[in-house]
Amino acid sequence: MSNKYKANKSRGRHVYQYFSQKNQAPLKVESFLELCIAAQMECEPNIVAYAAQPESLHLHDSITHKTIRYTPDFLIKYANGTAAFIEVHHSSHITKDFQSRLALFNEYSLKTANVPIVLVDERQLTPMIYTNLQLIANRRSARLSCTLNHADLPELLTFEALVDWLKPRSQTSVGDAYHLVGAGFYQFDKSQLLLASTTLNKVMLS
Repeated sequence: MSNKYKANKSRGRHVYQYFSQKNQAPLKVESFLELCIAAQMECEPNIVAYAAQPESLHLHDSITHKTIRYTPDFLIKYANGTAAFIEVHHSSHITKDFQSRLALFNEYSLKTANVPIVLVDERQLTPMIYTNLQLIANRRSARLSCTLNHADLPELLTFEALVDWLKPRSQTSVGDAYHLVGAGFYQFDKSQLLLASTTLNKVMLS
């Protein structure tokens, strides 16, 4: 998936640069919540690719006779070949007008492309998951500083042991360790804070 839309600060939002190992491409997202959702998609094995602000949908308003536009936050592609648009929104900003507008575009998207629009807000993230994602996002390398083969990665170890394993192979072992976790190479118990002693399990390729 390509990212046609180039996010920028002129829209009045803070922009985060996120390198997706799954897409092998940098993404730009417009909020920390979007960054967290991107990190979740990076770790979700049923999602094979995703794009940020992929395209705009246009509808003609029969009342105002004007064209209204909507740009989803993400387009995701699942392993079974289906796709979905993702709208990331804080629950406090989900008004009746917003829901009506989203329902209108969802109906249009389903009718024209058979692609639904799924609304996601911060309530799907527990406080601990949110904290872990923030920790990973703030400390991860933008991209790996070394070339690693998935088959060579240790299968079961602590986060501290992963950092030690990376030291002779990597220029930034701590940042690369966070990158491997954030990019979904390793899973851990997300209900607990990610610490040096946290056990990591390597995700096997299908």
